This record gives sequence, C-alpha cells and structure tokens, in this order.
Amino acid sequence: MSEIINELNIAINDTTQMVVEISDLVSTLNSKQLNDNKTINEIKQALKLIDRVSSQTNILGLNAMIESAHVGENGKSFAIIANEVRKLADETKLHEVEINKMVEQIIKSSNETTAMLSRITDDIQQAAANLEEITATVENMT
Repeated sequence: MSEIINELNIAINDTTQMVVEISDLVSTLNSKQLNDNKTINEIKQALKLIDRVSSQTNILGLNAMIESAHVGENGKSFAIIANEVRKLADETKLHEVEINKMVEQIIKSSNETTAMLSRITDDIQQAAANLEEITATVENMT
C-alpha cells in the first residue's frame, strides 16, 4: 500500500509541476496579449490620423482645382497636379479603410484569444484545487 501511495505522490508532484508550468505559460500569453492590444490601439490611432490627413489633402486638392479654374489657361498644369493630389488622397482613404477592416479582424481574434486564456486560467485553477484535494486524500491514507 505504501508503494502505491508513493507512486501517487510522485504522480501528484509531477502533475502539480505541469500545472505550475502551464500557469506560467498562460501568464506570459496574457502579458503578450495585453501588449498586442496596446499596439492595436496605437495602430487605430495612427489610422485616424491618416484618415484626417487624407480628408484634408482631398479638400486642398479640390480647392486647388477650383483656384486653377479661376486662373484659366495658365492654371491647367496646376489643375492636373491638384487632381493627382486628390487621387492620392482617395487612394490613401481606400487603403486606410482596408487596414481598418484588418485591424477589426485582429481585434476580434484578440478578444477571442483573451476569452480562451481566461477559460484556461479558470481550468488551471480548478486543476490546482483538485490536486490539493487529491494530495489531502493521499496524506490521509497514510
């Protein structure tokens, strides 16, 4: 009987060590997830700035086209440049929208990962509590 108890103690200790290692890994993942969320928020702020610059550039290009029309024939080359500036602003806006969609997908995935990590943390805590009960039961058998 004492040999069985010794084997149980070894198994319990090994399992406890695995739970501790898994818990450490999950803590590391949680930290990385928090850093990723911070980076995602910084990207979203940068995209807002890009959106504002794109909108302003588009407006400036439009104003330049209007002013070049007032000048007449002498403003033709300026109107061409103004039109190109507007095209660049529009293209920037399109890319900004695409990037925003990608960021939203990353946020969704990040939120799902956070939920999974939370569930894993709960499971680890339950496993640790179960191990404590098993340890107490084995100690009472001796």
